[in-house]
Amino acid sequence: MIGIHALATVLFMTFFIFQFANVRNNQALVLQTYEEFRQAVEDGNYESAYQLMSPTYRKTHTVDDLVNDHHFLSYVTEEIDSIYMVEYTFWRKEAYIIIDSHPTPRPTFWDRPTQGWSLFLEHIDGRWLFTGEMTYHFIG
Repeated sequence: MIGIHALATVLFMTFFIFQFANVRNNQALVLQTYEEFRQAVEDGNYESAYQLMSPTYRKTHTVDDLVNDHHFLSYVTEEIDSIYMVEYTFWRKEAYIIIDSHPTPRPTFWDRPTQGWSLFLEHIDGRWLFTGEMTYHFIG
């Protein structure tokens, strides 16, 4: 009986460690996409920024639509260097970045943003891409 409990504990810990590493890796990849997008917008290279939008977005929007979406683009101006600005949903391969409306010093595991605009991304063909969707995020 003790052997079964030990085996279950080892399997649980293995899954937990794998999941933790997977979450951290995907948070870093989301930030990488964000930074590529932010840099392209800053450089005025909207075609490159447009390529970082999801296929669903590109089916219904042109590059000019992106260029003229001042609300969306206004939230990709600041550099983000903390994975704790990224929330990642393992089971659905979705993520969002919280652009903090009340910036704190660098967010940590315990001190994450509680309000701001969320920019959504989805994982497609091994790449994180923006969906163009935004919502106001508030945990109060």
